[in-house]
Amino acid sequence: MANNEMKKYDFIEGIVFDGLEPKAMEGYSTGDGGDAKSNHLFRSAHLGADALEVISINALFEKSEGGKEEGSESGGTESGETEHEVVKPEETENTPEQEQASEDVVAGMTAESGSTRYATSAESINNITVPENATRTGSISGAVQNGATFTNETSGKSLMVCNTSEEPADVSVVTNGGNVYLKGEYNDIYLSGKSLPVESSQYPNVHGTISIEDTNQPVSVTVNFVGEDCGIDYLGDETLTVSDGVTAVTASPEIYAPNATVEIGGKYDVLTATVSENTLVLKSGFHANKLILKKGNIFVNGTDINDFVDELVVPDGCVITYPEYHVTQESNSKLMGSSPANGKIILDTDIELTKGRAYSALASGKEVIDLNGHTWRCGDTRATDSNLGSYYLRGGKSDVTIMDSVGGGVFENNHSDYLIFSNGANVVVNIMSGEYRGYTHTLYSLLGTINVYGGTFKLLDAETAERDANGNLKFLLNCYDANYTAGTARIKVYGGKFYEYNPAVTYGEPGGPVSYVAEGYHVVESVEDGKKVYEVVKD
Repeated sequence: MANNEMKKYDFIEGIVFDGLEPKAMEGYSTGDGGDAKSNHLFRSAHLGADALEVISINALFEKSEGGKEEGSESGGTESGETEHEVVKPEETENTPEQEQASEDVVAGMTAESGSTRYATSAESINNITVPENATRTGSISGAVQNGATFTNETSGKSLMVCNTSEEPADVSVVTNGGNVYLKGEYNDIYLSGKSLPVESSQYPNVHGTISIEDTNQPVSVTVNFVGEDCGIDYLGDETLTVSDGVTAVTASPEIYAPNATVEIGGKYDVLTATVSENTLVLKSGFHANKLILKKGNIFVNGTDINDFVDELVVPDGCVITYPEYHVTQESNSKLMGSSPANGKIILDTDIELTKGRAYSALASGKEVIDLNGHTWRCGDTRATDSNLGSYYLRGGKSDVTIMDSVGGGVFENNHSDYLIFSNGANVVVNIMSGEYRGYTHTLYSLLGTINVYGGTFKLLDAETAERDANGNLKFLLNCYDANYTAGTARIKVYGGKFYEYNPAVTYGEPGGPVSYVAEGYHVVESVEDGKKVYEVVKD
């Protein structure tokens, strides 16, 4: 492939960069409870409809005629990379006034009595060391001097340092277990310890580079990155967790951790990352307008990288992976949870549930359920769940796709009024394939959108169910009348087979008959075993 050639990947399951096979990620687990760790299988599979345009990283380092990498400067490497090293700002001695401020805060934190937190202020702040025998947390406000070092030798007491100057300061943070919280403007930060956390969402604004000393333990950093010259240098091999507290897109940091797994959240303009082969983890809620991965692979904590990245630049051989959760009759917590799994759930056996409601999701998230040729049968909801559906999505921004990759998969309820019930303005349910059998309704939208792209739909109580003027079932699919009229409850049909029900002529809504069939599609009628069957196909 030419260095400047665009590559476009569809990320269909089993297709990965440069022909690499799908593979498990060694040593990484999502840590979600319920299923055994062995059930967390990470495979390359893009489940979205639209593919990203993916550029080879080689195109970024195209050599000029003189042989020098374009964009390289003095101090860079032959490959155009900037030198990365862990740098500690030069420390200066305290002035008498700064020493007094340091003594004041330490005295307050080691006092035998007083409030649980000691707070003070000073005109200028420099070096502070909190001794191991501190009994209280402390905070100090003032103009932080360049080169200041804040050391916390306690195992659990914290020190808050608030830089009141508008000038960003270079500082060092050394911790033994107790935290040092930074607030205000900072440039380069040296960290020796397990974390750089925040207190009460008071994030430090970091304009420069956070250099992290390798202390042979996982490290977490939570800050607000600012501008284009910010980032992290970490040469250790423990997991590095990075969170950016700004909800708006304000920064373009570079994360250089070539030996570590990096788990990252937040929102960015351009994120540049160098990580180990195992890997860059995009946490739920992450988004970058552009992601440039110079080394490593990508794990997406969701089902579709398009939800996380608008433009993607990767090295040749990069593998993008997603979480998979294999469930069985004995281990089915992912099907019974209260929030979407942010991954793919695969049935490995038939699953029979005694209670009616299999799933009731309030939280936001995205998941794909693969029946995988198996039957998922739910019990009677009427006795315990006030006629709610076997699969009930309420509130939040739940986005659920149900499919059957093998064939023969069935989702069925037992004497319940609804099989799949949408009750949230931002809920989206996509039915791709499989067979769906319900009582009274298979699909019902009180609020939200249900899209049908395929599958087979039947009523188990068809013999006694209500019929329309044409003798067809009236409520195989249905929306809540008032919300259908208001446009907040929607069903759109792009495919599928419907037994004794015509989705193009349905009497279940006000002013019926109405059509659920999407524009550009139509119904083909046939007869199977003496029953009318309506199949939706493209014009």
